[in-house]
Amino acid sequence: MWRSFTISVCLLVGALSSSAHGALSLPEPVTPSIISLWTRYPAAKALAEAVTKGQHVRALKLARGLVQRPTTPVALQTYARWVLLKAAKARGDQQGWRTTLEALAKKGPLRMEATRQLISTELRRGHISVALRLMNTIEASHPEYGRMQLRRLRFAIDIGDLRVAKNAVKRLNPATLASNKLACYWFHLGELHRLNERLTQALDAYQKAWKRHHRRWSGPAAQRMLSLGRSTSRLEQIHQLMAQRPRGYRAKRKGLRAAWKAQLEEVASSDAGLWAYARARVLQLRRSTRTQALSQYRVALSKSSDVSLVAHTRYHLADLLGRLNEDHQAIATLEPALDLAMDVQWLARARYRLHRLYKAVGRSLDAQRQLQWIVSSPCRSNDFVSALWSLAWRRFTMGDYLSADRLFVRLESYVANWSTYTRQPWAARLGYWRARVAQLTGQSNLAQERFEQVRHRWPLSWYGWLADDRLSEHQGPEHDVAQSAPNQWPAPMQGAIFYLSIGQLKEACRSLESLRGSGLSRGGVQLLAAVYERRGLRRRAVHLLRRFVQASQRPEHHLRQSWKEVYPIPWRNMFRSSAARARIPQSLLYAVARQESSFVAHAVSGAGAVGLTQLLPSVARTIARLYQRRRPSRRGLSKPSVNVALGALYLSELSSMFHRNCALVTAAYNAGPYAVRRWLRQLGPVATDVFVESIPYRGAARYAMGVCAATATYAWIYPKWAETAQVSIARVRRVPAVSDLGPFMTGPNRTSEFANQGPLDRVVALR
Repeated sequence: MWRSFTISVCLLVGALSSSAHGALSLPEPVTPSIISLWTRYPAAKALAEAVTKGQHVRALKLARGLVQRPTTPVALQTYARWVLLKAAKARGDQQGWRTTLEALAKKGPLRMEATRQLISTELRRGHISVALRLMNTIEASHPEYGRMQLRRLRFAIDIGDLRVAKNAVKRLNPATLASNKLACYWFHLGELHRLNERLTQALDAYQKAWKRHHRRWSGPAAQRMLSLGRSTSRLEQIHQLMAQRPRGYRAKRKGLRAAWKAQLEEVASSDAGLWAYARARVLQLRRSTRTQALSQYRVALSKSSDVSLVAHTRYHLADLLGRLNEDHQAIATLEPALDLAMDVQWLARARYRLHRLYKAVGRSLDAQRQLQWIVSSPCRSNDFVSALWSLAWRRFTMGDYLSADRLFVRLESYVANWSTYTRQPWAARLGYWRARVAQLTGQSNLAQERFEQVRHRWPLSWYGWLADDRLSEHQGPEHDVAQSAPNQWPAPMQGAIFYLSIGQLKEACRSLESLRGSGLSRGGVQLLAAVYERRGLRRRAVHLLRRFVQASQRPEHHLRQSWKEVYPIPWRNMFRSSAARARIPQSLLYAVARQESSFVAHAVSGAGAVGLTQLLPSVARTIARLYQRRRPSRRGLSKPSVNVALGALYLSELSSMFHRNCALVTAAYNAGPYAVRRWLRQLGPVATDVFVESIPYRGAARYAMGVCAATATYAWIYPKWAETAQVSIARVRRVPAVSDLGPFMTGPNRTSEFANQGPLDRVVALR
């Protein structure tokens, strides 16, 4: 029974003190503050030796003596109780196990861990009242506080304890709950209102739960609404089914998609207009059938008299017309819908779509009126946030910096932990542009302080690299110095740190993983990756860091190996030689290949782009003809040597046209050089960061930000390439005017004022 425990204690000497070649090491603060438990307390070392040597009687005697001695330090007492806990579990002594667990739950680094185990035990036994009292002991600062209060609400409703349920609702803040927990919250809040006979509030809560489109709670919420006399309409059921549409090949293979279509047809079969609307929504999902969707939407308009159905049909018809570049028809279709009696949230959505259509046809005053209406309305949906940002950005570009800053501050209260449509942190976006406002209004010290905050919190994001470049003008480039981990780990992580101190890597993983879904800190994520690596779970470490990379600290030295797997450099000689021949940074070439194909050589996109750099065959043939290379076949483009060489030459042509401005080059690679030229003509020679923020295509803006940030990250992780200065984002201060664009698709003999200059010379020439 002691075998597994003996092995785990032996890990202290092996796994934590020595490291294999290429493995990660645990962060420095673990070593002096936690592992020194063995050197500070000889009794702890003696206890560990007794366990290791299999001296079970002596180990239990030492552990009991340490527990009973009042002068024993808390950390040492916790270790002794943990030994007793494992021994009691191995013997099957349930009473001893529970007594020891209750003692651990009172104080020490394992207090929260023991409390969670006690809660789970009481719930399994059916002692819900006892579990509710234990849930109430979780501190408000703990990351799991919100989840525990939600569990209190659920179980209190189940046993009919309304006093505890009301207390849990008072302590819960819905804004702190994850989106998948909100449906549960609204449903049980509706249950509480129903039990208190507040039927109007109960209906509102049930409706909010139903509209979350949650597979578990939306169905019961609809049943409760029906029992209270509020049935869901057929149109609402169609929207619910559209939100729960099964996706992917597996859904088709298992027959889920066919069952979903049958259910949709059953709901819509009662009315001809509803049937046409549902069919149009399905046809709109595929690009090849969008023309048929237009005709079905028009049929739905002609056969429907329901106000809500007419409004939704007009909205989706206008949205589809806008996607097909029929903006004037879309405006004429959507404007009459604003006079219909619809709720505020729908009106905000329709007005924001109308704002985008007005903006596309040049009716800027009408577009601004729609934004003003949304911002002044009581709606607080995503459309409100988008409208508030659009209004703030318009004020910024018009030079009204103070008004823009006030709107940026207002936005911060709504989007604290959100991500933008470009997959960048909202807080980083607002922090950077507030710093730019301070810079443009002459507050240089405040601007540097805000730039420093953005660089420190989100250094590998687009805005983090922009802030780094802005600060480099005053402070010089940041050196490759490892970030130091915190001297004091947060209280919720004390249990994991304690497990590490006694060699329990598996328990430490379990403790850190339980915190990951409720706000694990940056240091905690890096610590979890290091523990994964130490256990030999390299793939898990890499996957964790991939998900974490956008808002992460720059890689510390002990995580550099896994970060290099997140930003790999396969086919090194081929990429290096191709980049050198094309005279582009290899960090840019690697970033493009990583974004386009994830280094899958045979990748093919829906648009027909092929290979590592996702070249269209027509573009590849043009490049091959210009550089007098063999014309590649579609199959030949799947060969890495051919694809990377032609992709590098195409990037070289784009670099020539846009004067090696990384943001313009990457945007042109995604949306096409002539689209970028059209945007330059519309915006004029603005600052580079302003241009990227103003790109009208969301996909192109997301691509440019992501690839530029990855390019800078590659240059930073691999300093031997010496490309950091070449790929700096903000150092090319303004985009060129259309009349100043360089030659494009002219082959290797192009002539321009930049033809004989190196990459860095071109950057300096445009500063």
